[in-house]
Amino acid sequence: MRTSRPLNYFLLFLAALIGGGGLLTFMAFLFHGSVNFLKLGLSNFQVLIFDTFLCLLFFAQHSLMARRPFRQWLKTFLPSPYYGAFYAVASGIAVLVLIIFWQEASFTIYSPQGFLRLLFRGVFVIAIAGVAWTIFSLGFFVNFRVQSMVDDLRDRKSKNSLVTERGPYRYMRHPLYFCSLLMIWSNPELTLDRLLFNLIFTIWVIIAILLEERDLVSAYGDAYRSYQSKVPMLIPFRIKTGLFNEEPGVAVK
Repeated sequence: MRTSRPLNYFLLFLAALIGGGGLLTFMAFLFHGSVNFLKLGLSNFQVLIFDTFLCLLFFAQHSLMARRPFRQWLKTFLPSPYYGAFYAVASGIAVLVLIIFWQEASFTIYSPQGFLRLLFRGVFVIAIAGVAWTIFSLGFFVNFRVQSMVDDLRDRKSKNSLVTERGPYRYMRHPLYFCSLLMIWSNPELTLDRLLFNLIFTIWVIIAILLEERDLVSAYGDAYRSYQSKVPMLIPFRIKTGLFNEEPGVAVK
């Protein structure tokens, strides 16, 4: 299918506005916690059920759209360069729905003060720096899935290759997921709903990594298997046994 230059620019703008805005809002949510846009007056048990449903909606959008069969289906009626912008906009909407409707439980598990609170905040800042390092190493347009659209505007095609020797990818195969987990668990205010969020998102990150690993092995074969054998999956040092060193994933460019 043919693409349109004005539409390319418009979709890039939407991807930056909605996708980028959603990402920044999500980081603010991880740092600050629930903002209670809408209070539905639910009991703690009802809050947990409702928030679990919001998480599942978020995961369904992210996981489904990231899989190759969905991308192939979408390309039957959408020019392939537009996929990244479509994904970014859909992801931004999904995260905004999650944050706007998120309900806060009344029960607080812990709320450390003093040095320990500063330590939690310090971990978050380190994680943000790790995200910035990863994005810089991978490439801004690649990271936000709009490289193909930028290539279309420039009338060229970027080489599709593994990123294995740049920045944090020299030390772990999934630095963005690693930094995401640090941000998720570094909020010092642990309410009941936040504990639910942390646990569900941690499980989802692990599942997402395993699915991505499978896709990367399918796409790159022995080149990726060799990378798997040399670089840890999620923790930047080797552990002889355990989930995180068995099944692997990395970024593509």
